[in-house]
Amino acid sequence: QKIKELVKETDEINKIYNSQKKSLNMMIEQNEKLVISGRTIKFRLEEIIYKCEDSEYDSRKQKCQYCSKKFTDLEKHISKNHSND
Repeated sequence: QKIKELVKETDEINKIYNSQKKSLNMMIEQNEKLVISGRTIKFRLEEIIYKCEDSEYDSRKQKCQYCSKKFTDLEKHISKNHSND
């Protein structure tokens, strides 16, 4: 009888473990999305600052929120290099 209770208890522990593991994975995924969103906002604000500070600002180049480099055709760069993100 005691062994059956212990087996049942370990099953419950495994259920809790799996549930928390799933929750952690979802939190990690959401955190990564937040990081990208934060970078996007930061880079847009930086562009505004540069435009205000530098009259010779090259508006043709845009900063990539994934790798922080500047590109003339940002959409092409993102689709080519970051389409999985």
